[in-house]
Amino acid sequence: MRKRFEKSAGVIVFRWEGGEPVYLLLKHPSYWGFPKGHVEDGESELDAALRELKEESDVEDVKIIPDFREEIEYWFRQGGDLIFKKVVFFLAEAKSPHFKVSWEHEDGGWFRFEEAWKRARYKNQRELLEKAHRRVMSLRGS
Repeated sequence: MRKRFEKSAGVIVFRWEGGEPVYLLLKHPSYWGFPKGHVEDGESELDAALRELKEESDVEDVKIIPDFREEIEYWFRQGGDLIFKKVVFFLAEAKSPHFKVSWEHEDGGWFRFEEAWKRARYKNQRELLEKAHRRVMSLRGS
């Protein structure tokens, strides 16, 4: 078994709906998650995150929220390899409800915090969503 390292970047996207934040989640075959993907050679984390957001959801008109950069790390198996993955997430506000599910996903939608939290399958996803939600709520009225 080979061990490998992968680095990805993603975006937790929210928008305001009826005074409450809703979060964009995309459905992979086995879990719901945030838009993310591999950081390519020579690409910054933020550039990779925004490229993946566009590729996976067709969302591009976003405002990056400053002072939010969170990392999660995990191991997973792929074929005969054991992969250690680090994913950097940024937080962004969408201006529009528009999104389009890419070929990589089965479904997607905007969800209030409680529903997004229920759909998050992994502990690190839930913790990430909680941190993002606290930051988003701190923006209310600013």
